[in-house]
Amino acid sequence: MRLAISVEFMTVPQITIRLFPEEKEAFETYAQRFGLNCSDVAKLLISREQKLRRLRGLKRTQKLPARTRQDRGFAVAKDKITAHLRSVEEVQQFDEYAVSCGLSRDGAGAWLLQTELREKWLQRALQMR
Repeated sequence: MRLAISVEFMTVPQITIRLFPEEKEAFETYAQRFGLNCSDVAKLLISREQKLRRLRGLKRTQKLPARTRQDRGFAVAKDKITAHLRSVEEVQQFDEYAVSCGLSRDGAGAWLLQTELREKWLQRALQMR
């Protein structure tokens, strides 16, 4: 298992999430529907996950998402979405939570964004069509 990066010396409270270009584009389009940027929606989803703990439930049932590895020499560069949090402590808490679920911070964040693109929780919460 790959451990998440230590945030002990981090001065900027942020979480960087890597997605395939088509996923990032879809997420940007989704966020723009609400007049928000990707960082705002990612931050909201991270906060929501800290409360709901859905990844922990998936770990208990052994249904954690598996991120497929790309073939060496044929890999597609992933684009980044950065969630800017209020404090380094919030980043540390999410980092510890992700590791406790057997995921990296990036892996947990990517799962949140990909899941939101399928479930559209924010859209339903705001009752926008």
